[in-house]
Amino acid sequence: MISQNPLITLGSPYGIGYEIFLLTLQNTNLFSENKPFVIGSKQIMDFFQKLLDFKLNYLSVNIEEIDNIKNINLADYKFVLLDVANPQKEIKELNDITKYIDGEIAFKSIDIAADLVSKNYFKSIVTLPVSKENINLIDKTFMGHTEFFQKKWNEQKVFMTFVSSKLNMLLLTTHIPLKEVSNHITEELVESGIKASIELKNRLGLQKKIGFLGINPHSGENGLIGTEEIWIKDIIAKYSKDIDGPIPADTAFTSFNIKKYDIYITSYHDQGLIPFKMLAFDEGVNLSFGMKYIRTSVDHGTAVGLVGKKIAGLDSFINAYNVAVRLG
Repeated sequence: MISQNPLITLGSPYGIGYEIFLLTLQNTNLFSENKPFVIGSKQIMDFFQKLLDFKLNYLSVNIEEIDNIKNINLADYKFVLLDVANPQKEIKELNDITKYIDGEIAFKSIDIAADLVSKNYFKSIVTLPVSKENINLIDKTFMGHTEFFQKKWNEQKVFMTFVSSKLNMLLLTTHIPLKEVSNHITEELVESGIKASIELKNRLGLQKKIGFLGINPHSGENGLIGTEEIWIKDIIAKYSKDIDGPIPADTAFTSFNIKKYDIYITSYHDQGLIPFKMLAFDEGVNLSFGMKYIRTSVDHGTAVGLVGKKIAGLDSFINAYNVAVRLG
């Protein structure tokens, strides 16, 4: 193993990821006790250093030469960059990074990172944001990091979860159309989600109960507005020591209930992420939970409009890194 610490994928070159990493390195003590390893493009990294007027000394290593790192004294380097690909053109300004270049470098970064973790070079992964649209120019099956790593690592069950100091979420479904949600909510999925949420609660050292949100308005009104909650309630009854529900989603996030529950289980993407991003957007962490390896991420997108301004928030990335260290 090269490092016990997470490998950081720098995300989309046409985005805020490279800048967030450099700002964190320059302005915080997150890496004061460890040498960060990142994966991306040397050419893009040099562009961002120039854009931000930074002159951080770093070691760039081609992926094919990764085994040579153990023979190199890293003391004089601020970080180590694993170089996966460089554009076949000069990058003088952000708009020189085409959608194809962006997608290719972002995809190679996460693809190779997944291989390196599975080969035991690193314990876990922290991902910075990517453009799904641009990656689809390279891989048309790409729907998001969670689904990608699940397939790459051949995992049967993985849950998109979100962690913060204010509230925590586990999503039963991820990036699917709303009209398909009900068909995906099976007894097996519900029970797996409950078990995963209990495990997450224990690993995070949380004490309060878990709230399971109903799918339908008012949790179905005992079958008047949908019947899913009737059989879901029977499953929850087996875990009543840890879980309440199904509880109505429209009152689940009152101040009283937020103090009552440590984790919420939600049925679909926006049911959980609208309240989460309203209350914990700046600090939230996206955690792919249930796989043999830990992957965390910032809870925001590529934020192209912030590039070069040195004002991007760093808390989400710092928290994502710390959660990966803690759980990895």
